[in-house]
Amino acid sequence: MPWQASGSIDALASATAASGSAKADIYSGYGAYGLYSSSIGAGASITNSGVISGAIDVAATATGETASAGIEYIDYSGSIDALASATAASGSAKADIYSGYGAYGLYSSSMGAGASITNSGVISGAIDVSATANGETASAGIEYIDYAYGIYNSGSMGAGASIDNSGTIRGVIDAAATATATAGNANATVSEAYDAYGLYIGSDVDAGASITNSGDITGSIDVALSATATGASGAAWILMFMTHTA
Repeated sequence: MPWQASGSIDALASATAASGSAKADIYSGYGAYGLYSSSIGAGASITNSGVISGAIDVAATATGETASAGIEYIDYSGSIDALASATAASGSAKADIYSGYGAYGLYSSSMGAGASITNSGVISGAIDVSATANGETASAGIEYIDYAYGIYNSGSMGAGASIDNSGTIRGVIDAAATATATAGNANATVSEAYDAYGLYIGSDVDAGASITNSGDITGSIDVALSATATGASGAAWILMFMTHTA
C-alpha cells in the first residue's frame, strides 16, 4: 500500500508521509474513524483527531464513517495550498472543518453542509455553532470571515481565541487586529471583546467600518456606539459615544 504510518492506528494515531515520497498517500484511523488523506508532501502528517501538519500537494479527502465515535469529518475540495478550500460533506450538517494547515492553524467546528473555509481563512456558508482560530501560528496573521454577520478579523489571535456565529470574539487578539463590516452588509453587527483592552462594541456599522484592538474606529456608525470595560481589565480603554468618526 502507498502509505507508511508512524505508530499504531488508533484514536491517538498519526500517519506521516514516508521520507522522500513527495506524494505519498496517507491513510489514518481507517475503520474506526474512516479518515483518509491523499497526496500529502513528504513529512506531512494527519492525526486521528484531524490535526494536519505540513504541505498537502494535491487533494485530501476525509470521511466520517462513524459520526457516533465523536469525529465528524469533511471532504476537502481542490488542492490544499494557499488558495485551497475545505468544504463540509453534503448531508453532514455539523461536519468539522480543519483548514490552514501549519501556516494558518485555522479550525472551524459545526459548519453547515456545503460551507467552506479557504487556507487564507475565508469562510462561506452557514456556521451552525462557532468558529475558532486556534492561533497555532499567531505571527502568521489569521484572517477570518463570518459572512452571516459580516465580521472580518485580520491580525494575530492568541491560542484559543474565537469568533462565534453571532460575531462575538473572545480571547486575546494582538494590537494589530481589526474587525471590519463586510462590504455590502451595511448594517452588520460588530461585537468585539478583546481581553487585552477590555473593549466591547455592540452596534450597527456601515460596510467597511472598523475597530482595532487598540480602540481606533474608522468609518460610519449607524446607531449609537457603546464601549464598556469588561471587568476583566479595570484599566480598559473606554470609547466615547459617537455617531461618526473619520
